[in-house]
Amino acid sequence: MNDDGPLTQARAITEQVRQAFRDKLGTSTVARYPIEVAVQGATVSLHGTVDSQETKDTAEQLARSVPGVVNVINGLVIDQDGGQGAGWLGV
Repeated sequence: MNDDGPLTQARAITEQVRQAFRDKLGTSTVARYPIEVAVQGATVSLHGTVDSQETKDTAEQLARSVPGVVNVINGLVIDQDGGQGAGWLGV
């Protein structure tokens, strides 16, 4: 079986990005604000809500730092109401 297929690579990149979020942002932040990570080729798309501009920027930097990632589309929005009912999908 060939482990270098596009689907396998996308899954590996997705997991590496998610692990980087857990490691850097902490599990409590990730649980409160899960980020949806989508991978197509060498492009990672981030979607969801975050608590600050700093977290948004950090998430993008972490995604860019994963081997194999060439482009990041940062679709994250900043939570204006302090997390009341907010949440991300996917992590």
